[in-house]
Amino acid sequence: MLNFQLSPAIKQRQTLVMTPQLQLAIKLLQMSNTELADHLETMAEENPFLEISKSSAEGTPGTDTATPAPEPAHSVETERAKDPDIDDNFALSSLDVRPQSAPMGEDDWDRVANLAAEPQGSLCGHVHAQLNLIVKDPSDHPIALALCEALEPTGWISPDLGDIAQRFGVLPMQVERVLLSLQRMEPTGIFARGLAECLRLQAVEAGVLCPQMALLLENLDLLADGKLRALARICGCTADDLPALVRQLRRFDPKPGLCFSSRSEPIIPPDLIVTKATDGWAVRLNRSNLPAITVNEDFVNSLQSARRGNSEVKGYVAEALNSARWLRRAVAQRNETTLKIGAEIVKRQADFLDKGLAHLRPLLLRDVADAVGVHESTVSRVTAGIMMATPRGTLRLKAFFSGSLPATGSADGEAAAAIRFKIRKIIEAESPTKPLSDEAIAKMITSNGIQLARRTVAKYREIEGIASSSQRRRQRQMADLAG
Repeated sequence: MLNFQLSPAIKQRQTLVMTPQLQLAIKLLQMSNTELADHLETMAEENPFLEISKSSAEGTPGTDTATPAPEPAHSVETERAKDPDIDDNFALSSLDVRPQSAPMGEDDWDRVANLAAEPQGSLCGHVHAQLNLIVKDPSDHPIALALCEALEPTGWISPDLGDIAQRFGVLPMQVERVLLSLQRMEPTGIFARGLAECLRLQAVEAGVLCPQMALLLENLDLLADGKLRALARICGCTADDLPALVRQLRRFDPKPGLCFSSRSEPIIPPDLIVTKATDGWAVRLNRSNLPAITVNEDFVNSLQSARRGNSEVKGYVAEALNSARWLRRAVAQRNETTLKIGAEIVKRQADFLDKGLAHLRPLLLRDVADAVGVHESTVSRVTAGIMMATPRGTLRLKAFFSGSLPATGSADGEAAAAIRFKIRKIIEAESPTKPLSDEAIAKMITSNGIQLARRTVAKYREIEGIASSSQRRRQRQMADLAG
């Protein structure tokens, strides 16, 4: 018989513990300036020593220069008078990284110039305004409201009405009867159950639904495939009569719901701003939407007497004060890390900013991580949500990263994004009557020293949403036919 005994034993091991503060520090790295401001406002409601305000450009900034390294050294301009914890300005040139002297404040982001025009009305509101005029029977109103809720942004509705019929315990025929009533709404074509029905409703409204047009609408797939002879034969007309029908069809709106906006999309200010300097590019934090944290030390001093006499108050004050000071340092570290990563990206992609997308260099997360001295996961978190305003547009930092393809005379190769851009430009410049095949495009790019296979061209073309050569040829034929 085996005897088992339990005895205590001491073991020592090392593990990584995700403390609440470490989890919050990681979370701060992934936030944009706007998200950070919202988060800090919430924390300030719980901590009486935290004061959150918009950053100011006032004050005289000091200068803090990093230790020179074999690579071009970073120089940091930090506003010591406001907060000694933060390094908030980097600039780049071909030789070094130097401070940007331009002030930062409200002018960093022109809210009025970038404010989206408010939509005149949503599709949902538009159809609800007409509902009582179209649907007279009160018993049909719940069904009509359900159909309005199922309306897609395009103005179409799912052809399957069984779910709505089952929800209200009625026959699908009754739901279809209400739907036919709703199809009388303006603009003509909404509440259609597909492209053919949408165009048919508009053809009826325009008074052009002849037998040939009806047959054309039933065979839109042949029109899309460019099978014009077969389509003319089905419609019972000659090839010369078909262009007139197609021209009438092209006057209709295939997605009438898109003229409305379901909601106003907010314009999110960038987190970093890149500007052209005298001898390079300057990168700075966008101060207009970056919150500033201060710890109310006066309030702390006023509680000194209470802390001496009350241990419970003393413990609360100590905990809240430590939390506020730690948060200020954590946000300062987040800002400095964001700026360093943004500066390194701009330094490596200066050719893209100067010359355009065709000059985007291959760049990986570990390249920036090694240069900045942080972990690759830190770069991944920062670049996921941070936006940077550049002369080439406002882009996510993630957009500056791209894999590479082998290229003659280049150790780094060619960026995949740059190759996609070149493919798009080649196709835009091709002869409309003789579109280039993927094989021909691959040979053209390979002749410039970039190793590119035909299947890679096909993959990149699909990513860019560009049709194949045969499809482009048919589209050109249809355009000529309709013109």
